[in-house]
Amino acid sequence: MRSFLLTTGVIFSAVAVAWFLRLVLAVPVQVGGVSVPVWASLIPLAITGSMAMWAFRLARDVGAR
Repeated sequence: MRSFLLTTGVIFSAVAVAWFLRLVLAVPVQVGGVSVPVWASLIPLAITGSMAMWAFRLARDVGAR
């Protein structure tokens, strides 16, 4: 279980870093011809960052048993 949580935490961290880079580098994104504003990256950044921290915290708690 601990290895699954660590793997999940690493994957969510990588996705959060990608969203952060999109925010910092102001990479333009279009979905169906509609331009997505850069500030919209804050929402998935917060979600994936929170899920990564949650996974690492659960892995630490599982390992403490």
